[in-house]
Amino acid sequence: MLSVLILLFALGGPVDVRPIGDGGSHRLVLQNTQIHVLPLRFEGQGTAPGRDVPGYGQAALEVQCARGGSERAPPVVLQLEREVVTAEIPSPSFVEGLPAVLITSESRTLSAELMAMVGLTSLRRVMPAELPTSFAGLRYARLLAVGGADRSRLSEPQWRVLRDAVAAGATLVVDMGNLEAGAGASPAWLPAIATSPAPLGPAGLLALPRIIRIQGLLPQGPDARATVEADGQPLVVERALGFGTVRMTAFELDALDATVSALVFATLGAGPDRAAAAEAAMDADTPLPRKPILPFGPRVFGVLALVVVAGLIARSRVVWGGLVLGVTLLLAAVVPGARSTPEPHRILDLSLPFKDGEGDAAVHLMNIDHHFARGGPHAFELGHSAMALEESEPLGSCVVWDAEPFRQLRLTTVSEPASTSRVRLLYIGSRFAPSGEAGALRLPLIADSGLSGATLLPVIFDGELAAPDARAFEVIAGGAPSPTALVLPAPLASPP
Repeated sequence: MLSVLILLFALGGPVDVRPIGDGGSHRLVLQNTQIHVLPLRFEGQGTAPGRDVPGYGQAALEVQCARGGSERAPPVVLQLEREVVTAEIPSPSFVEGLPAVLITSESRTLSAELMAMVGLTSLRRVMPAELPTSFAGLRYARLLAVGGADRSRLSEPQWRVLRDAVAAGATLVVDMGNLEAGAGASPAWLPAIATSPAPLGPAGLLALPRIIRIQGLLPQGPDARATVEADGQPLVVERALGFGTVRMTAFELDALDATVSALVFATLGAGPDRAAAAEAAMDADTPLPRKPILPFGPRVFGVLALVVVAGLIARSRVVWGGLVLGVTLLLAAVVPGARSTPEPHRILDLSLPFKDGEGDAAVHLMNIDHHFARGGPHAFELGHSAMALEESEPLGSCVVWDAEPFRQLRLTTVSEPASTSRVRLLYIGSRFAPSGEAGALRLPLIADSGLSGATLLPVIFDGELAAPDARAFEVIAGGAPSPTALVLPAPLASPP
């Protein structure tokens, strides 16, 4: 099913490539069967650091790719001592539609009927121990769900991966039913805290006929709200977190009944696409140049034309030769040559701040443009923050990170000679300081984006990357009123 080609000549042992998370990313494990430490490097021009594979150890990398305008993403080419390892990682392809990811160690599932009601066509079950080490491995999931005893099996780094996935735009549902089986502290960024269990009233029993008790939920935080209530008790509590939505349910997801469609949609329906307006503003701000970019300006051609004219006028080989030699030496000293280490020349960063219970954070959408004088493979260091690859044009790219533990992030890409490429990355970081300067960028109004009426505040770009042209804006969301909670009706005491 997967078109994965691995050419391995150096390690003398197996290599394992398999999909992780939502299926749009892959885990690449290289096994060192020798006693000697082997250096692992990325091939191509750039600044991407490598790592050492210990004797009889392994290197675990996780990879997310985007194919751009090409048929497939560029391969990840690694240099192991004197040999080359080429891994062609399949580009994300969801023939059945974007999946829902159910994080569970039990034989639980969501019924096909419930999934069809909310437009979900495929489901992936992921063991808690198999969660990706970066939210990029969950970037394509339309819905993430955790419940039952699995809450207590998630470590603090795994909860942070889920928080980042929500901030990046996912809808996460945390099932708080059967709390005794999964007791434990909940992260502060969740929209509610659990109180004592309570029996269901008449309206709750009508909506959830397969259970008799629910978990008490108390909304926490100014932006948390109950979206569904029955008999005066919250059944679903949610809040917006970055570009995404996080919900908690007072009942187990297995108890959902397809006959109560309003409760099903409020529980499993996708939240608004809050990133749509920000992405539209970035696309309109600076279109990607389609013409070849020369490594030098047009003045060079003017100088060469003057040399030709002077030679024709002089009609002397000595004068002609002297002019050619002098201009050649001048151009060699003045005209910059093709850089062996290309660097970004333009960055645009749009961030949306959010509170996660520990402090102020922000989710960032960032465009990075590179000018390439030379074509071929390139590999760059992106820093130590987890990032997801949103787009790559005109050709494909991959982000690669160390999985055990998460340490470093690299971008691998290919380019044509004298061309410009653009990648759009999404990452979770800190807020930038206001710049006090006016900004010309405008945020368009997009229906159902969740950010209608938002404004942009120019800020000082202070990221891990640098570029001659770097601009940054903070998205200030409007104060739209929260809709009232859906109140489930109780059965009639007597026929009308």
